[in-house]
Amino acid sequence: MRKILGFSIAVALITCLSGCVTVIVPGTAQPTVPEVVRETPTPPAPAADPQATYDIAVSQQACGAASATTTESDGAPGVNYYTLLQCFAWYNGGYQGAIDGYPDEEAWAGIQRAAGAAGYTGPIDGSLSNGNAVIALQLLAATAGYTGPIDGDPGPNTYRFSAALFNSYLAQGWPLE
Repeated sequence: MRKILGFSIAVALITCLSGCVTVIVPGTAQPTVPEVVRETPTPPAPAADPQATYDIAVSQQACGAASATTTESDGAPGVNYYTLLQCFAWYNGGYQGAIDGYPDEEAWAGIQRAAGAAGYTGPIDGSLSNGNAVIALQLLAATAGYTGPIDGDPGPNTYRFSAALFNSYLAQGWPLE
């Protein structure tokens, strides 16, 4: 028994999750206590893997929407040239990344793999810093008429002739080899 305001009453105290106190007096209408429902939180989706394989249809659409590069005539590569380089690496060198005109090491490794058919025997490392990726590009350019040095140092003719190769593949509808 407990005295509240001078009256003796039998009470039970229930503590809420939020720290509140509910007084229950026997023989009186009891307040409705809201049911506490705890939802199990859904774990967040895993972060995107930067090495994830891109959807085949997306890559085909990007390559199909590409246009011929003017690098074939001016020898100056730009985003369009590099988009075609990525498409070539995708169709011929196993590249599975984004087709966005900004090649990464994986795209250059795809060029190196594709250049195996043109005589490239160096490492598949996607490296521009050691010249290996450019050597691969020069060997591919040679299949389109490039006669300059295969030295890993690109000049306008490396870009002109590799662009000619990429433009020819674009014109054919990017055949798989």
